[in-house]
Amino acid sequence: ITEDSEGDLWIGARGGGLNRFRPRAAEVFSLASGLPFVAVRSACEDAAGTLWAAGENGALARRIDNQWRLVSTDEGWEGGWVTCLAAEAGGRVLLGTRDKGVFRYKSGSFAALALNQKLTSLFIRSLYTCANGDVWIGPDSGGTLHRYQDGRLKTFVLPAGSGNGCTMA
Repeated sequence: ITEDSEGDLWIGARGGGLNRFRPRAAEVFSLASGLPFVAVRSACEDAAGTLWAAGENGALARRIDNQWRLVSTDEGWEGGWVTCLAAEAGGRVLLGTRDKGVFRYKSGSFAALALNQKLTSLFIRSLYTCANGDVWIGPDSGGTLHRYQDGRLKTFVLPAGSGNGCTMA
């Protein structure tokens, strides 16, 4: 038995390999704890530690000062129904929408991305940001998957029968 720098215990067992024990507490956010919707479709944490959540109902919320708050048009959100979220480096957050493409939250404001004009669908099902800065965009239709890299959008046609483009973490 040994402990690593993160406080995890490593236990060697005869016939059972090497086991890691990671004591962690789970916290559940729900209506009772202030989450403004019942079901969460997508969530991410930005570089500042702010949690963002997209509800199954298309609402957008973020957790500030330990309280969930709905993001509204009063804060500049004009993108409508949010379907998915992904954090980028530098505190930015990408937001996929049901019919307006991809938006970016940066320095307190929201802006639609210029690449939306080149997407095969403005209904975005999934977003994934890579460590190297690439962004993968899974549209709802069109049998495609997009990669935004170094200011350029590349579209990949999926094999027939693949369904909608989905990215997974």
